[in-house]
Formats: sequence, C-alpha cells, structure tokens
Amino acid sequence: RANRRRQRVLVDAAFDAAVIKTEIATMVAALGHERYLILGVTNRSTEPAGSTGYNDIVALNTDLGILYGSHFVDIRAELVTAYDPLISQDVTDHTNDVPPSSLRNGTTHYNAAGNLVIASILSTHFSELFP
Repeated sequence: RANRRRQRVLVDAAFDAAVIKTEIATMVAALGHERYLILGVTNRSTEPAGSTGYNDIVALNTDLGILYGSHFVDIRAELVTAYDPLISQDVTDHTNDVPPSSLRNGTTHYNAAGNLVIASILSTHFSELFP
C-alpha cells in the first residue's frame, strides 16, 4: 500500500525532480538492505532530444546515477540502443534519442518485446551487482 501511495505521488508530482528524488530516497531507506536497482525515467516518443521533457528526464537520470551509483540503471539509454536498424521508425527514434517504436505500444508503454529487453537488462545488472 505504501508503495502505491508513493507511485501516485510520483505521478501527481508533474515531474518535480526534487519530489521524485525524495520519494526514491525514502523507499531505499526503508528497504534495510542493499539488493535493489533504481531505474531511470524513460522518455515518450513525444519527448525527443532537445525537448523540455527530454532535458528534464536526462537531468533527473544524471542525478539518480550520481546518487545511486552502481544501483542505478539508465534504462532509457539502454532501450534507445536496442533499436532495430532495419526498421526505419526505429532508426528515426534512435536519432531522436527515444526508445524504439518496435519495443513500445503507443508513446509510453512497452510491448512484449520491450518487456523482454527490459527484463534482460535488469537480469544483467542484477547479476553484475549481486553475483
């Protein structure tokens, strides 16, 4: 229940980076152990490189990387590199520094292929951090 409340706060915060960082710090402090990963925020297809949303997300992810070090996964950057060079829209997405359309349903959510890529990325990071 507490986690659902925090998720709601993050959504209602209208991308207030300070609120997001505070909420993440609160959740990490409540864990009582070091076996966790913090995932970066991903940008929508409507937030290409240079847009305000993109700049806010990259700044937040940079801060989270500094704060959480090896516990941080820049999932946005890793998804962007998972584009298919044979799909023209994926190439456009890659050029715009946006997670590829072939891994998404719509502008934000990931499809089954995207979820598999995310699972693989997380599995790799967990294996490296917690051998």
